Amino acid sequence: MRAYAGDYFTVLGSRGVRGDRRTLAMLMGSNIGNYQPKDAIALVTLIAKALKPGDALLLGTDRKKDRATLELAYDDPTGVTAAFDKNLLGRINRELGGTFDIGAFEHTARYDEERGCIDSHLRTRIAQNVRIEALGLEVNFAAGESIHTESSYKFDGSDIEMLAGASGFTVSQAWHDRRKLFDIHLLVRR
Repeated sequence: MRAYAGDYFTVLGSRGVRGDRRTLAMLMGSNIGNYQPKDAIALVTLIAKALKPGDALLLGTDRKKDRATLELAYDDPTGVTAAFDKNLLGRINRELGGTFDIGAFEHTARYDEERGCIDSHLRTRIAQNVRIEALGLEVNFAAGESIHTESSYKFDGSDIEMLAGASGFTVSQAWHDRRKLFDIHLLVRR
């Protein structure tokens, strides 16, 4: 087993990820869903280029589900996701001299079925003028304006077939959990 540390695109683009032996790469935790579709294809294509024909990629994905399930997962009643998102503003305040009124922001998450994507935002309930000292930046927010914090794409079988085909792979096998919420796909390099 060989580990690499760094940004996916930088490490894979460096051409330092090569081997003579048969290779199984893994991209788990559904993080492929955090990339815009064209960037997901670019990433999986870079992985394919690092592999030889017959090598494989084990790819974890979050399945498309009904709106209520997805929105509840990203806008949970205990506020875990909201606290995670608001922490971004807290870090900007602490580390960059920001002046966000964090308490004035509310977390929202909406599923766009057409795109197969859930989008998270922090929306300010009040107008506020935010200064970020380290950047010399000032931003005026109107009440109701939001900051896009995350997009998380969900996949079905046809999405994975398209991703694999566009990237130099074929889908060999797929597994899912008992409730069919998540998948793992074995993609083989053509």
